[in-house]
Amino acid sequence: MRRLATALVVLALAAAGAYGEAARDGSEPAATFRRVWTEEMPAAERVRLLESIAKDHPESEWADDALWALGEAARQEGLPGRMIHYWQYMLTVYPQVELEDFTRSLPLYRRSPLVHVEMLLLSEGLSFVPEEPHFVDTDDPETRFLRNARRFNPVPMVVWGELAEAYRRLDRLPLALKAYRRALDAAPRAGRFADSYRGAMRKVEAELEARPAAPPGRPAAAVAADARIAPEAEQAEHSETDAPGGSRSADGD
Repeated sequence: MRRLATALVVLALAAAGAYGEAARDGSEPAATFRRVWTEEMPAAERVRLLESIAKDHPESEWADDALWALGEAARQEGLPGRMIHYWQYMLTVYPQVELEDFTRSLPLYRRSPLVHVEMLLLSEGLSFVPEEPHFVDTDDPETRFLRNARRFNPVPMVVWGELAEAYRRLDRLPLALKAYRRALDAAPRAGRFADSYRGAMRKVEAELEARPAAPPGRPAAAVAADARIAPEAEQAEHSETDAPGGSRSADGD
């Protein structure tokens, strides 16, 4: 219980400084990102502005935040095809995606799985990852070697895990297995998350082994089904250069 309370305090303190952090960043992408969440506008305009950040300012530290927000909004709306589109592209371009404090203060973030995951990581002592010891030039033998720790970034792990679940629900098991493997690679080496992803991979592998072998060539029905389910997913999986954009609305593909 004490660890859980500590986790909530840490998250609250991060959110408290977020709006000041975003306000201090006077760049165009930062200003656009703030507008999306602080001004009233149609949902389609929010999508357009977030996509413009990723497309027009790919080097900005807000580009991955915009793509994460687009994918998370799609996840919460129950639109797996669109979620896959944004997040596959995001992880291709920004494999170590990290979210700014302002993003972490948003209701969208607080409704995401990341909040629960961060509390679990903190409660299990996995919020920081030890790094390799390094040599410090000093005469004191006790401090000559120091070991640092970096804060664990759960975003790639959680996003890959959510992609795996979406592919699994869409019955695209090979892609689900690949995404679970990437989630495992991004997870702490030990603990519940690594165990969970290994278990999910074993289940998907068993499902694949139990299926009859497909005939040579891809059945036309399967191609049509994929096109109906998530046309963007194929694009995101096979194209690493096309940025999000186009005429998608806020409520449908």
